[in-house]
Amino acid sequence: MNTVAPHLANVLSRSPNFHLDQVTTLGGRCRGRLIHCTFEAHTVDIPPLDEVVLLAANQYRLKRALFDFGWGFRDHFSSHPHPLHLFPAGNAYRWLKDGFADVTLLALSATDLAALLDELGHRNPNDGLWELSQRGFANPMIYQALTQFMQQASADSPQILVDSYCTVIANELARQWNTRAPAGPAVRKLPSAQLARLIDHIKEQLAQDLSLDDLAAQTGLTKYHFMRCFKASTGRSPLQYVTELRVAQARRLLETTALTMEVVARQSGFSNAEHLARVFGKATGLSPRAYRTALGGVRAPRRH
Repeated sequence: MNTVAPHLANVLSRSPNFHLDQVTTLGGRCRGRLIHCTFEAHTVDIPPLDEVVLLAANQYRLKRALFDFGWGFRDHFSSHPHPLHLFPAGNAYRWLKDGFADVTLLALSATDLAALLDELGHRNPNDGLWELSQRGFANPMIYQALTQFMQQASADSPQILVDSYCTVIANELARQWNTRAPAGPAVRKLPSAQLARLIDHIKEQLAQDLSLDDLAAQTGLTKYHFMRCFKASTGRSPLQYVTELRVAQARRLLETTALTMEVVARQSGFSNAEHLARVFGKATGLSPRAYRTALGGVRAPRRH
């Protein structure tokens, strides 16, 4: 009888040593979970998982970080302010920490991560992941991306947000073990006609749950190369560009219609009113309701 491997969040939630502050389920191209938690000194046993786990230390107050992958405890401690630790899928392991820590954990489907690494052109991902698991390591770009991902992700995150962060983190992990396939074309700006068609496509599909796969397919580039070329062309990442267009669309609807917040959200590409409020507030400093109120109610549509 087949049994489903547990998720890391389930395992940690059953341990009295862990305080899980936030668990965000990720869907779409890269399935998994983002976990923010704290713990004191402890030992924990992790059964075989179908997830590759990346641990980023936001704060460490310990002198040892011992991990046992089946051949006894070995010290993986790193003195870097924000060390990273990696745990491959399919293998039981234990860790022992001798002090307090505040950490962010990214647990991604091993199958999804392998497919993404293959698409990005990285060889022997299983060997590379095992290589990284042998010691704590530092990578400020991964740490920054994971921290931002934790801050921005939610259960209703659009596909393009999850795709973008997972792509950057996966690519940087592969660079860390330095087994990249032959280099692709140099970063360049997208041809002006192609960029114009792409932007038209984004605007036409703005209310849909756009994915990085969909946008990259419009150019014939891999996701990672597309992200770099798009930023070279516009000065913004695809995620930033789409988010700015969605906020602008929401502002127009708040200014010129009496639509409910749920309808404004859907017509602007946000999954619901809560998602709209979160992103709109960060971009403008006002909630959508406060923005509409500040205008003195709904304006009459402009005549051209």
